[in-house]
Amino acid sequence: MPAYTTETITPKYHEALIGWQKKNFAELEFLERNWSKFFPNQTPFQLFAKIGKLHSDTIERGKFSGRPRFERAGDMVGNMFYAARDIVRAQCSTELASIHHHRLTLEEPPTDQMKISVLRVMAEELRHAYQMFWVLDHDKSWQNPGHPDIAA
Repeated sequence: MPAYTTETITPKYHEALIGWQKKNFAELEFLERNWSKFFPNQTPFQLFAKIGKLHSDTIERGKFSGRPRFERAGDMVGNMFYAARDIVRAQCSTELASIHHHRLTLEEPPTDQMKISVLRVMAEELRHAYQMFWVLDHDKSWQNPGHPDIAA
């Protein structure tokens, strides 16, 4: 049994990411159709956010060490909100860009197994981007007055 639960993002963001995937990573459908052939003992790929339990309810490092973890973006103090926003947004962008970079290795893979392995990496990069969208989407305090909808 996995040590996490799964969640999806708001339909408008989910559909936008699916649209991006169809345009930039159409091979995902090939991977999904052939998953059991190459990875018979693995759970098939699914696009969702994985939500794990925290090991501690308190901040473990830094000047806030020992204090309760921030549960909402809007509870962050000082520039923490802006730094966290920029980090999450950059991480999402990086995951999607990684798919483009891996695409270069698909042109002439030595074996089918190698090609399917690259496609699997690309699929996980897509799921990681989805995870970052979840971070921005599930907590509405990212969208406080004066802050644009970052997930958009």
